[in-house]
Amino acid sequence: MSVKFTRTIAVILSAMLVLNGCSSSNTSGSQAAASSQNDPNIDLIKKHSFITDYPDTPLEEVVNKFVNSPVWTIESENGVDKVSVKGTAKTIDKEFVISVLLNDDPEDQTQYQLDISLFRIGNLDCYTEETWDYMYDIYSEYANGYSDISRLYDMYMQSFSSALKEGFQWDETPAIYNTTKGPIALCGKITNLSHEPTYAKIQFNIYDKNDDLVGIASDEVSSINKGDTWSFLAELPISSDELGRWELKSFVTSPYEDEAFEKADINAMFDELSNNAMRAEAYYQDKLLEITGYVSTIDSDGKYFAIAGSDSSWDLDSITCYFTDDSQRQKFISKNKGDTITVRVKIKTIGEIIGYSADLVEIIK
Repeated sequence: MSVKFTRTIAVILSAMLVLNGCSSSNTSGSQAAASSQNDPNIDLIKKHSFITDYPDTPLEEVVNKFVNSPVWTIESENGVDKVSVKGTAKTIDKEFVISVLLNDDPEDQTQYQLDISLFRIGNLDCYTEETWDYMYDIYSEYANGYSDISRLYDMYMQSFSSALKEGFQWDETPAIYNTTKGPIALCGKITNLSHEPTYAKIQFNIYDKNDDLVGIASDEVSSINKGDTWSFLAELPISSDELGRWELKSFVTSPYEDEAFEKADINAMFDELSNNAMRAEAYYQDKLLEITGYVSTIDSDGKYFAIAGSDSSWDLDSITCYFTDDSQRQKFISKNKGDTITVRVKIKTIGEIIGYSADLVEIIK
């Protein structure tokens, strides 16, 4: 989407927004004069409102309310003028940046198209059409009389944090890693608060400027120790000129894909062990299984629990599941003997007398 600026000096035309698949119906813009094609009038850009709900509120007025010592600049980026305002968001003491690109309007050579190319608060980067939603949020905070944007920042941080599993937190939220050649990767930091040393993998869907999914950016680490912070760098599969937007696809702490787990009938496993333990070992050893059963034993030291094929106290066949991190224990703590449970495990040992034992990968429900 874009806001048009005319090249005619000191002439301000009626509001117009070019809607290119905009997700928000509340965004719009207005036309303003620029002194020449290569010398846009920055004051006219600053005086403009981008939101139809607030047509009399200049961008500069909003920025001045929420940002300490804002600095406005114009520079050329690949032959296109880029206007940026940068400062420090009040109260939260985070960097605040808005950048817009002035492009030639292919339909009207007397006009510019202005595209918001970046919205950033601290490490919260936005290179997408969502920038318009962020701008609308900022204008709304202004209209509602808030003195700073700390409330918005907290909301944005919560939305990022919800993508992580319990026991992990953002130390630095995902941001574009820039070089002189433009954005080349997504970077960030994640801290392991409570898990034992664990594998981790983060993935992002990457879209081009036509909003087509073009690939995945990902990074993984073999182990994050409890209390340590992982700095990831997920290389982008697209050039900076083509980059449209990104979204967090997944954060997992298991090196296994969902499809790797075979759903197994727990009673069929016990029958196989009873009929031929050697054959059971040959088939199930090191298998990744998803199993549903009943909690039959709970270790008081929190090292393991066992599941059986029925809720009968006389059912002696069981699979012993060993916890591998604290978050699993926290999820299990509400369980009682006889409760139904579904788990993903990796089978460790198999014996005619000892039955099955496994490392717990995940409690599904």
